[in-house]
Amino acid sequence: MKLFSHRGIVYGWALLWIAQSSIAQQLNYCGTPPDLPHWRWYMQHRETGVEFREDTTTLYVPVMIFSVFKENDYVSTNIHFILRTLARANSDFRRANIQFYLFEEPDYLINDRWFSHDYYGGQEMMEANNIDGAINIYFVGSPAGNCGYYSPTADAIAMAYACGGHSATISHELGHFLSLPHTFFGWEGTEYFPNSKASNYSHVVFRPIETVDGSNCQEAGDGFCDTSPDYLSYRWTCNRDSMSSISLTDPNGAQFHADGRNIMSYANDYCPTMFSKEQIQAMRTNLTQLRSELVHERPPQQPIPPTKISTLLFPYGHPVPPDTPVIAWNTVPNATYYYVQVSRRRSFNGPLVLDTITSDTALWIPGLRSGNTYYVRIYPYNLVTFDNGWSERMKFQTATTSSTFTAARHDGITLYPTCVRRGTPITIHTNGQIVDAVSILSLYGKAVDYIKVKPLEVITLPTDALVPGTYILQLYDRRGISHRAVFVVQ
Repeated sequence: MKLFSHRGIVYGWALLWIAQSSIAQQLNYCGTPPDLPHWRWYMQHRETGVEFREDTTTLYVPVMIFSVFKENDYVSTNIHFILRTLARANSDFRRANIQFYLFEEPDYLINDRWFSHDYYGGQEMMEANNIDGAINIYFVGSPAGNCGYYSPTADAIAMAYACGGHSATISHELGHFLSLPHTFFGWEGTEYFPNSKASNYSHVVFRPIETVDGSNCQEAGDGFCDTSPDYLSYRWTCNRDSMSSISLTDPNGAQFHADGRNIMSYANDYCPTMFSKEQIQAMRTNLTQLRSELVHERPPQQPIPPTKISTLLFPYGHPVPPDTPVIAWNTVPNATYYYVQVSRRRSFNGPLVLDTITSDTALWIPGLRSGNTYYVRIYPYNLVTFDNGWSERMKFQTATTSSTFTAARHDGITLYPTCVRRGTPITIHTNGQIVDAVSILSLYGKAVDYIKVKPLEVITLPTDALVPGTYILQLYDRRGISHRAVFVVQ
């Protein structure tokens, strides 16, 4: 079930987000198992003296997004939420010269068991839906009670909706996918108490305990010498220097504070911002040597330049006729899709009139009421650019019936088809009403054709000269004008 199967679905995402935020407080952070085969491969090859080449080439990696919902609680996915999540990942991986792009449109899965699953259910979900040639990421309600996890068995990532958006969770799990363990590797499931000497835990942790002096950094902890020791396997809050507020004591008695800047730590979301140089080398090696099928030299599309839509092309300074509720805007260079929201409120809080995605630069908005003010904002994106941002908040009004707009006069007229293949004529049945002429206008107000007609019961309009797109038909008689919209396809 693809993204564009759900155009025009309206939902209260703000309420959903509030609910998810509270759920986030109840979830464990990461459910990735500590034993990562790709990490072991990297460490074994490093121990044999293999040198991994460093380079600065940007590696472009496709991701496939799945949105999972319960049967009775289905809402249309918020593409802005997915884009913000991927934008956070690209920001975090920019220093590593690794950039992610959408393999194709996000897909929807309706399955109660997968929406809130245990590890067995997650593996079933992944094995049933994974596609080759991309990193498979599943957004669900509860991924085995965690914010997220990477499954080495199914080779895919599960993410809680509540932990997406601007959270570092997506980058943390992608780090696992690309072979990185936690910075506190070996301490999983063990609670360190402040100021305790780490050697007191040697009988319960499953890796040598890393010391502050770095003397055992390759054999202990995560195996990287440029990540400092970390014994905190639970969520913790950093101070203004992004370090842990509690003091830790290594086996030699040296005191230190855990570094919350590292994305593979368990520091709270506003702390992690970076991977270390050795972590980056491990991830790039994983991509180039073990996952070369995922690596591309260039993205599938050109990025969208920084562009803000600030005005509507149609209507421009004029009310929208309620029987022709169409808006149009300027094309944004390289944009493939436009995420469009229409609201009665300038703040866009509360229920939306329309919340949809289109690949066109024009949109039909059903259900508008005459004589009202509406606001629209547009988020252009493509498979590569996720963070171009919202347009300006643009305002339009709907017209009220007047002597110059007599929509009611032509209510009895029928027109078909309203979505017509180019070359197929459009038929207008007047049903006894008088129509003197018909104008065909582009969405930008340009006259494409003007046809003077006799008082006929049936009017036939050719479409051979019309390029695919949306057109406005103006029906005239001596007392007024009414409008109809038609869509011409190839």
